[in-house]
Amino acid sequence: MDIKLKNIKYLKSTKAAAAILIWLCFLAAFISALFLISEEYVSQYLVALLISSIILMISAFTYLACVTGRNREGKETELLYVDRIYTDVHTFLVFMAAVASWMLTFGVGFHLSSVTAAVIYVSMILSIDVFIGLSYMLSMIRQIKRRQIVKNSLLFKIYIALKNFIKLSYNGKVFKAWTLLLLLAYGLVNGILFSAVIQGRHEGFFRFVFFVILWLAFNGFSIYLSAKPLISLAQIMATAKEISKGNLDYTSDTAAISAPFSDFAGDILNIQDGLKEAVSEAVKGERMKADLITNVSHDLKTPLTSIINYVDLLKKEDLKNENAIGYIGILEEKSSRLKQLIEDLIEASKASSGNIPISVEKVNLHELVMQACGEYEEKFKKASLDMRIDSSDKNIFISADGKHMWRIMENLLSNAVKYSMPSSRVYINIDKDDSCGTVTIKNISALPLNIPPEQLTERFVRGDPSRTTEGSGLGLSIAQSLSSLQGGKFRIYIDGDLFKAAVEIPLWHEN
Repeated sequence: MDIKLKNIKYLKSTKAAAAILIWLCFLAAFISALFLISEEYVSQYLVALLISSIILMISAFTYLACVTGRNREGKETELLYVDRIYTDVHTFLVFMAAVASWMLTFGVGFHLSSVTAAVIYVSMILSIDVFIGLSYMLSMIRQIKRRQIVKNSLLFKIYIALKNFIKLSYNGKVFKAWTLLLLLAYGLVNGILFSAVIQGRHEGFFRFVFFVILWLAFNGFSIYLSAKPLISLAQIMATAKEISKGNLDYTSDTAAISAPFSDFAGDILNIQDGLKEAVSEAVKGERMKADLITNVSHDLKTPLTSIINYVDLLKKEDLKNENAIGYIGILEEKSSRLKQLIEDLIEASKASSGNIPISVEKVNLHELVMQACGEYEEKFKKASLDMRIDSSDKNIFISADGKHMWRIMENLLSNAVKYSMPSSRVYINIDKDDSCGTVTIKNISALPLNIPPEQLTERFVRGDPSRTTEGSGLGLSIAQSLSSLQGGKFRIYIDGDLFKAAVEIPLWHEN
């Protein structure tokens, strides 16, 4: 029959009766066992008394173990005053009481002249032991129910205090001081034990072996204590190294970090989370700006197309007014420039966000540059610029998208036409190394370049602060983005008024 524990009564009087029953059964079992051992009073009644006493004692204890700590409401196990004693201290006290009972029983009880007096004396001592042992076991059961039998030990409290102390000792300026003190303490104790080992050699073999074992145990324990913090420090250093490389998704097992370095590991992880959040916000902001530019550019293209179409229609009309004809020419020029700016905006937005298709193929870098220079030859002459081309090899094949490479060259040559000093030279060098094909364009700026090189590749930044030239400030930014998308590099160098742009694209490798 299944009897649920919650249906068992737990009145105080019932528990007291069960405790008294355990005591009486224990005495009955003890006395009957004495008579049975003497072999003078052996009978079936004594055997029955012994067995029934043991059964009743076990049953009563089982009942107490089930209901101890339970209240009428059936809530969380209640602890008694005796449960405040540390479990290991409580165990030690009970052990000492058992030793004292043993000594009193065999030291006094069995030396009494009267057997009856000896039985009564021993029964009184065992009665006290029964209530002490019963109280101890029920206390342990209550603490097991509360899952605090380990946490309520003095050794555990000392361990936690020592752990917190060591953890505190490794923080801030205290770390250095306590590390020095720990090293000094280790050296002192190790020196004392080593001296004892040397001294033990002259005082007997067993004494020598004892001190050797003690010395080895101390050093082994010291190595054990220092190994985990050192492993944790190595793990933290590995995490910091990965973060410094930009691997913000690197994960480390914080549970394996020892207490002395747990705060340090937490700080590193907080830095990692902060960097991840900052990068995520920056990427999100950049994407929003790119989307905004793209959307606005598309919205502008529709009315601009209408303006251009109406300008074309006006040009076909038979206008007699020369001023009107001049106005139409200005409208055509400005609308064309605005159209080019919008197209540049869209391309810059796509290139910076990576939302642009790349079709990699085998491209002859020398032919591409020569063709682009041919296209811009007339513009160079009109700007009074002398183009000088130098190529180390006419067969430099790169792995690139021909369309995007053409746009890069257009932007660089257009930049040279707009910003070079008139009647100066523009040097174009085509070269290669073991891994890349390189195009370098150098020119003298018409205006002072009081600007960092990396700032020139930002969108809408121009070398002409007065903005009197026709540039949009997007050419170099587009060139850099397109170079990066093709696996290459785009670099700018400024030396006084000398402007130098270099494009590096990986060489083509036949499969």
